[in-house]
Amino acid sequence: MGHTLALIQTLTDADETMDELDEKIERAKTIVKFIFIGPILLFLSVISDFYKFWSNLYTQPLDSEEEVNLDLISRDSIELF
Repeated sequence: MGHTLALIQTLTDADETMDELDEKIERAKTIVKFIFIGPILLFLSVISDFYKFWSNLYTQPLDSEEEVNLDLISRDSIELF
């Protein structure tokens, strides 16, 4: 909400570099798009994040057919480090 108000204030601010009316109209269009599309995108991202979180929380990792080598770090590499 604060960001939207700051954007609206730039339309009436005398220190802003927008001198022409066309630039102010373009900024106003951008603000209106942001007000209507922003909450929709935020809602969709929250839903997808919620789904991904719960699906990762309650699923098990896939079992691999390959033998897993647990000795990934050798003693030589530790000494080198």
